[in-house]
Amino acid sequence: MNILRLIDHCSALRARPWRRRFLAPLSEAAVIACEAQLGFPLSAQLRAFFLTGTGGEEDRGYLGILPLERAVAHGKPAATLVMGASSRSSAALLPMRERDDGTWEAVVTCGGFADTMWVLNGEMATPIEGPSGSPTRLLDWLDRALIEVLADMPAPLDGGTRYVDLAGLGLHEAPPQLADVVQAVSVLLGGNLLAALPEALAQCGALQRLEINDNRLDRLPEWLGDLTMLRRLELARNQISALPTSIAMLQQLVYLGADSNRLAVLSTDGLDALEELSVADNRIERLVGTGPTSLRLLDLGNNRLTSLPDWLGELEHLQCLKVAGNPLRALPASFAGASFTLVELGTSPSLRASGLPPSWDWGVTFELLGTCSIDLLQIAGAPIPVLPPRVTRLQRVRRLAVQSASLQHLPDFVADLTELEELRLDDNHLSTLPMSLGAHPRLRSIALYRNPISGEELRRLRLALPQITIHA
Repeated sequence: MNILRLIDHCSALRARPWRRRFLAPLSEAAVIACEAQLGFPLSAQLRAFFLTGTGGEEDRGYLGILPLERAVAHGKPAATLVMGASSRSSAALLPMRERDDGTWEAVVTCGGFADTMWVLNGEMATPIEGPSGSPTRLLDWLDRALIEVLADMPAPLDGGTRYVDLAGLGLHEAPPQLADVVQAVSVLLGGNLLAALPEALAQCGALQRLEINDNRLDRLPEWLGDLTMLRRLELARNQISALPTSIAMLQQLVYLGADSNRLAVLSTDGLDALEELSVADNRIERLVGTGPTSLRLLDLGNNRLTSLPDWLGELEHLQCLKVAGNPLRALPASFAGASFTLVELGTSPSLRASGLPPSWDWGVTFELLGTCSIDLLQIAGAPIPVLPPRVTRLQRVRRLAVQSASLQHLPDFVADLTELEELRLDDNHLSTLPMSLGAHPRLRSIALYRNPISGEELRRLRLALPQITIHA
């Protein structure tokens, strides 16, 4: 193995700074200072590597090379080498990589086993065996370690790059190389500090996914509508107050995620292919436009909607509807007869977006939902101390959750919900359950976490309702 090959690996790694950073080579003075702190000299091979290859990996060194300063802090000037059952000798070792199990992969710096790699566990070390059964040579180990890292990192940004991952790097602006990735089909920029969408993306006519969650964006450019191949647009947890009108040009968009922004109005005009729309935790007061006929999931939770448009009930593919945390009284009558996998009502998960509590008319709501087939109906956060009799209209609900609702008593007529298989009643004020549930034909699970129910009462209920598993 030639040291020049390792230097080439290190150069390639430093040319790809957007996921894991490999440091520049050290100066002679820095190496001498580390040797003085370590108390023994580095081998010629190791010195050459740190002086011409890299000073190490910026993070903890998993799969890569520890920074020399961090390695020195864990060096062992007199560790015991173990070769076989009885062969032992003492040597100075320098950790090169930290492993998940708390041990280190270290290089012997001098003596008969110089420049070989060992697993260092406390004061004891055992060899990392090579193909012949002898300890692995340092240069071979470095070669494999750096190749592993290269394989784990995305390719350099250039004209042939199709998948760009710049997520989670704390960037204030995108690297200049982004201008070269005109053939990109996926660009991930989430978890940075961007205040504006990089202009270079306007040239990415083939782009299908753009992820810009968790940045500092307060607006989006009109040229976003020119990315007509876009299928997924993810921009949650920014400060965006309005989507550009040009978004109506994105007629292939199937997913739009804009949770936790500052949107006041949402238009769905032109978004005919949309299948999932998630805009929870905004300030939306009204929906405008026509309904995307392919929509399967709609999350409007924690906004300021006082009513919902009738066209929502006409979306025959809609399966998941989340409208908790809006000041609503009822659902549109157009929902009659619909089928859902999930309907989420009430106040949950928070009021931080709107600050306006819902005022559901539960009698009217249960009457309407009684015409629907629902796998899970979740009502949380809205106070319902007593369930109204019209809850018995929910004859096509398989799982019912009434959580954090200040529920003080579960009426006997809940047993009349003949299709019910699971009941979730967490975070209420219940101290017992009605015995009428014992005759229920399908009910098999009840969750009662964080209710004021005594251990003695739980034991009594479990004996009285043996066919039902009670979780508490």
